[in-house]
Amino acid sequence: MSDNIVAPPKTRGGEFFAIDKAPFEAACKLGLNPAVAYLAVTRGAGRDNAASFWSVNAIEQHTGMSRPKAKAALQALIDCGLFKKERGGARPRYRIGRSDEPQWIWLPNAIVDGAADEIPPLRLLRQMQDVRRLRLFVAMYDSHDLANDGGISRTVLWQNHTLTKEGNRGASTIWAFEREGISTVSTRSPLFTIYAAPGVTGEARETATKEFWGGLRAFRGAETGRVHSASLRKRQAGGGIDSCLRDRCRRALGKRPCDGSPPSRLSLPVARTTATVDRARPATIPHAVSHRQTGRNWNRPPEISAANKNDGGLVR
Repeated sequence: MSDNIVAPPKTRGGEFFAIDKAPFEAACKLGLNPAVAYLAVTRGAGRDNAASFWSVNAIEQHTGMSRPKAKAALQALIDCGLFKKERGGARPRYRIGRSDEPQWIWLPNAIVDGAADEIPPLRLLRQMQDVRRLRLFVAMYDSHDLANDGGISRTVLWQNHTLTKEGNRGASTIWAFEREGISTVSTRSPLFTIYAAPGVTGEARETATKEFWGGLRAFRGAETGRVHSASLRKRQAGGGIDSCLRDRCRRALGKRPCDGSPPSRLSLPVARTTATVDRARPATIPHAVSHRQTGRNWNRPPEISAANKNDGGLVR
């Protein structure tokens, strides 16, 4: 989250690397190539996340940037003080600048390296030739709360779903969630403010809205979000995770599993769909794009409801 002003661990541990938010934003102001180069070099940081041995070769290899452009991008980062070259030669070393109170954003190594034989997301993002989409991609990692929300908070980005009762299993009630095809973003969120400052109205806001949703659609089309574990891929191999969830719930209710037809219900990227829910819930409820569903969450009214009346959440 944006308030994670804590020191990075002394040992790397896990498949992630950390970047300081303020220097990354400064790199984005220099242009797309310097911002891409910044991520590539910081990916190669050592255990203290303070210095990196990755240089022009790594930028060229992982991003598809030509060598002259990679050199120019790296030099721009050095000239503005984001990197300090501590050693030259065949294996240079760069000190990574930090702000006085770092705000760490943790990113998977696979963003730069690629997962399995897939094209690295960083390379795909550069091909889009829009630095705001790179900022949006990184901001989504900064804004998510995996432990509590299972992804992007539903106070930031959400979808409407129709709630239908499927049946009961013991003390639990099983519900189906059917998408209505409407996505909404809070105009006060750090995601939307990449495209429009708070308070912007009229044609400028309309243009920003189109560009914001265009960026999210581009992510889906380029499959930049496919940084999954092997176990998740294996579950998706035979009919998709949606149909697996639907069949599992139907078995719990004593019903026959569905055939291979596309699922019309339970089409959510969730781990569980069984929940004990207040039976007086309305038929339509807001739902976050990446939110894991539990009865506890559905019994709590969405915090965005009141704010949405004021900031005019944008519907795609």
